[in-house]
Amino acid sequence: MGDARPCAAPTMRRIVHWIACVAFLATLCLPLVQTALAPFPTVGLGGAVKPVASSEVSLESWNEGKLQLAVEDGLRRDLGLRDWMIRADNELRLRAFGSTKRPIVAGEDGWLLEEGYLPTKMLARNHALVDELLTRTWNFRRLQDALAKHDVHLAAVISPSKVWTYPELVPTPHGEAMQAMAGRYTLPEVVRTGLEVAGARRFDFGETFREWKATDEADLPPLFPRGGIHWSNHAAARAAISIQTEMETITRTDFRSLEIAGIAQSKRPGGGEDDLVLLANLLDTSRWEEPIGQPILRAKDGDQGAPMPTLIVGSSFSWGLARSFASDRCAEPLTVWYYFKSEWPYVDGKKQSGTPLPTAPEELKERLLRYKVVLVECNESAAEVFGMGFVEKALEALGVEPAKTPPAEFQQRIEQRARAAR
Repeated sequence: MGDARPCAAPTMRRIVHWIACVAFLATLCLPLVQTALAPFPTVGLGGAVKPVASSEVSLESWNEGKLQLAVEDGLRRDLGLRDWMIRADNELRLRAFGSTKRPIVAGEDGWLLEEGYLPTKMLARNHALVDELLTRTWNFRRLQDALAKHDVHLAAVISPSKVWTYPELVPTPHGEAMQAMAGRYTLPEVVRTGLEVAGARRFDFGETFREWKATDEADLPPLFPRGGIHWSNHAAARAAISIQTEMETITRTDFRSLEIAGIAQSKRPGGGEDDLVLLANLLDTSRWEEPIGQPILRAKDGDQGAPMPTLIVGSSFSWGLARSFASDRCAEPLTVWYYFKSEWPYVDGKKQSGTPLPTAPEELKERLLRYKVVLVECNESAAEVFGMGFVEKALEALGVEPAKTPPAEFQQRIEQRARAAR
């Protein structure tokens, strides 16, 4: 009787071939299965993500390739493989090299910093930019005077930099660059000097935060969260209360006064306090999920003051101020002109959707005169954008020609200050 074993090898090969074919076809179908059933989780990405374009089914979209491109982009988004790869890459880079592609820089003790706010770009080496900034500060004072005629009160708000508040957390070589800059003229100092010499009203929270850091009790919430770029919600509330208290005196108006009635302990950072963690797009973010005190904001008991009509023109640091002012409707109307490009009103203490900001002179003037207090915010690590074009446009809207250069007396006083500082 013959041996049947020689037939086993061909049979096994056929089984392997069938398994390989099925696996190959299943792999090809994986995007369709993921799109239809989503059996595998997708993580998404933090930050600004370009939305996937859609295209209607038509002969024209087919011939132009738009339909095929939209389908391909949709499949890639639903598959989610790119998001996992980016997060894995950033996790490896941050742990091995101290920065991600975003780029987020790892400081001491797990503190995260944004590279764009590190100090190397802050030296006042561009003389044309220095002259322009000084002209802006002079025009700011002129706008302050022009708005005062309409009983509108203007002030500059210099928001603090995490880097300059906690320089000991900045990693090498950025920390060495900061030490080398000591005593040298920087763009924030240009803006500070220009506003001071012009006699413009300002709230310098860069300096204030460094004072608070030196004197705060240990049990107070931090001025900045470890995983965020902006001031903590508690610190922003302290800044808002400082502004409101001072503006009551300046405007001689009894506003509905804010107070921090207490501190609520949250299990993780509050809204906006982990923005750098989200931007970093990492696999593991648990090391930044730590308790941080949140301010309990309210109007003072028995306060009969009116809401403070407030406009804030500024960067993303403006949101912390606006959230605080919106508490208990202590500021109303309240609007943020984000980078002087879009308008974000608050209604009943809640932030509404933003819309493009009209900048025609007639509309701009009408909008400006709705408010009693106008705050122009600029971060001390981004002093080069001070004013954001608002100051000149507002002057034109009020019928005042913006100055091309400051007057000679102003320039002489600036030069005297510069010589004295050498």
